[in-house]
Amino acid sequence: MDDTQSVSTFIVRIRHEFSLNDMRWYGRIEHLQSGRYLIFQDAEKLIDFINASSSSALTTIRRQVNEDKT
Repeated sequence: MDDTQSVSTFIVRIRHEFSLNDMRWYGRIEHLQSGRYLIFQDAEKLIDFINASSSSALTTIRRQVNEDKT
């Protein structure tokens, strides 16, 4: 495995609400490695959370690899 490769695990729950005039959805996502979570109502916020959590994990791993090399 590459020294800078990481795995991020998420639990995502999506719910739908229906009314006579509208349907809306919302959900909750949790990043298991950090325990951080987000309640979202649109896909953009969901994707932003995944990208931020994955970038954070990769930065931490790179820092650890660099420390081990010194």
